[in-house]
Amino acid sequence: MLWTFGDTILGNWKGEINTKATLNFSEIADIKSMPSNSLAMTELIGENNYKDIVFNFYPENKKISEFIKYSIGENPFIKRMWADDGIQIKDKVYVYYMDVEVNKEKDGDFNFKGTGMAVSEVPDKPRISDFKFERVTGFYSPDILLGDCIIKKGNYIYILGRKSEKNDKILNSLIFARVKPAKLDSYSNYEFLSSHYKWQKKGIKTFFNDVVGESSLIFDENQKLFRIIYMSISGEIKKVTFKNFKDLGNCGIETIYTPPKKENVMYYSAKEIFYTDKYLYVIYINPSIYQPILIKVPVTK
Repeated sequence: MLWTFGDTILGNWKGEINTKATLNFSEIADIKSMPSNSLAMTELIGENNYKDIVFNFYPENKKISEFIKYSIGENPFIKRMWADDGIQIKDKVYVYYMDVEVNKEKDGDFNFKGTGMAVSEVPDKPRISDFKFERVTGFYSPDILLGDCIIKKGNYIYILGRKSEKNDKILNSLIFARVKPAKLDSYSNYEFLSSHYKWQKKGIKTFFNDVVGESSLIFDENQKLFRIIYMSISGEIKKVTFKNFKDLGNCGIETIYTPPKKENVMYYSAKEIFYTDKYLYVIYINPSIYQPILIKVPVTK
């Protein structure tokens, strides 16, 4: 199982990792460096081993390194390439990445420019160091993010993304795209779910306009339903289920978990990692410690 990460903070903790911490992150961690993206491999995760998995990170010169490389002339202090979700098709792995521009004049400020893609052949005996990702020349979706989650269902690859509802830089609305597997690296072949709940090249409809960070889309083979998990602006983790994409306009939204309220803390990026017949295993990010928190949710609630 491959895991992709955006900005990856490398360093050491100054003490115990405390989810109730209210200090600035720099007061609880010693930051050594921050690669724009990173890649790790674990064994396949499930309910019997999720507490004990070991992450082996993509290395370069024996250090955790970016697997999506910069081109000559690109400034890593301004341009960031945050890896998003990916999928294996036959003997290749495709990963979407967010093209991010940092505002050097304002600390912590950045703009999303669009989405790119990187691809690697799968090594014969997969080891993390043997993956060699190259950016796909010509693949770029301006102004929208694609790749928060990717699944194959039937004859199509379905891609969950985000878009600004008000044409600003806050990408708080979900969008849906689909493409045939053989055309995944050809953006001109992508279709989007429209306001008429039809798949077409233009006319992207936005959904659930209270989303913070990445979300997940899966097809539950047990229940024969699609399921979306996302973190809302109100700080609640939401679940949406539907049988067909044309049902999205009428499906219900259920709150499945509310993290502890904390002053000046906005949780983000709730994603389903795996599921069983009884439970959903979901993570969200706690920005006090920049770590994922795992929750176990009964399927029926």
